[in-house]
Amino acid sequence: MAYQSLNGNAKGYSRHRRFAINPVAAYPFKTIQHELSHIVHGHTTDEKLAEYGNHRGIFQFEAEGSAYLIMNKSGATDQFDADESRHYVQSWLQGNKPDEKRIRRVFSTADRIIKAGREEPQEKQE
Repeated sequence: MAYQSLNGNAKGYSRHRRFAINPVAAYPFKTIQHELSHIVHGHTTDEKLAEYGNHRGIFQFEAEGSAYLIMNKSGATDQFDADESRHYVQSWLQGNKPDEKRIRRVFSTADRIIKAGREEPQEKQE
């Protein structure tokens, strides 16, 4: 979907199964991973969007944590600022520690996105 936010600080946003990236985002590929993570985590359903205000910190932790893992696993470390990403997570957590379930969700979502982006091996033709 086209980016239409008037918030100059927003790098992207997602609704349902669609996302938009700010055309001036410093790290667009990382922002795509962040927004895809929101979608895969289920944060963008109508039900979760209604809860977003109450759980925004944990939702941002989950999306950014997954994006951080995806960027590192895919070797795209030159396409984002790892320190900035870690600071982003810490600022949203505000000193709170996520529970084990949330941490597992971060890894699981990253794994799902990474696997989805791989090509299927071609069967040998004889």
